[in-house]
Amino acid sequence: MIYRAVVTRAFLCKVQGVHFRVGSAYLSADSARIAYLQSGGYLGKEETEEPNQASTTASDQLPADDAFLIPQDGASAVDDATAAGGGNPVASAAPAASDQDDSNDDSRLEHVGGGYFVLPNGEKVRGKENALAALEALDAVAVALQEEE
Repeated sequence: MIYRAVVTRAFLCKVQGVHFRVGSAYLSADSARIAYLQSGGYLGKEETEEPNQASTTASDQLPADDAFLIPQDGASAVDDATAAGGGNPVASAAPAASDQDDSNDDSRLEHVGGGYFVLPNGEKVRGKENALAALEALDAVAVALQEEE
């Protein structure tokens, strides 16, 4: 049996590792966990759900096959794909021209705010120039390690 409760106070679930916002639904099969969070004032009244009546799946939220998605940069690849093949416009859409302008290094960096970037190895660096330099250093080390093998 799955228990569902509405979040009344935002919290980070230590069990699931997910941040829950006020008004969102908290789902758990552990009634003791729900009771513990309710006693702390994090959850409201619980409701039970049958396993076959669980919340909507991702496939329920997909648009119909004949639905058209409007690209941000204007009508380009999506319109061409639907006019040529008629099928699903999302599956055959090419990336927008603005996506191709970004370098490969920029896509490997994750901006986490405050001028900090996370490298692929998990290291946090302040400043984009410093992050790009550190990324090049990581690449150089990776190439050197591959040459040794």
